[in-house]
Amino acid sequence: MNKDLRRKAVGFAIYAVVSIILVVALANFAAEAAKVEQTTFGPADNGKVVNLWAGAMITLELPENPSTGYAWYYSIDSRAAQVIEDNFIPAENPILGASGTRLLRLKILESGEIKLNYERWWEKQPAASFNLIVKV
Repeated sequence: MNKDLRRKAVGFAIYAVVSIILVVALANFAAEAAKVEQTTFGPADNGKVVNLWAGAMITLELPENPSTGYAWYYSIDSRAAQVIEDNFIPAENPILGASGTRLLRLKILESGEIKLNYERWWEKQPAASFNLIVKV
């Protein structure tokens, strides 16, 4: 085998190995991304078990009417998720007493349960609750 042919064979072997590594890495990335069932959750998702990955960002959008004294209070294990944003978004037509949406953005850290209660702080029982079980 002459030097030029040997150099081409080595170059092709390196190209083949790099290509295989890239294909495997992309396949792992696609499999990881496929774990996401959805990233925005609302009242219809109460009680769901969702498969996510550590570092996933999710959004909870729940109806809220603070003019009635009710608000969403959350109990989230800081090992399972980190609250990135917690905002109330008023209705587009801000009529006195109109409801809006509680927007809660979370960064998932590990498996755990996200619990929220819709309640008045002075009452003992919540009017509603929202639970989301996260599997990482």
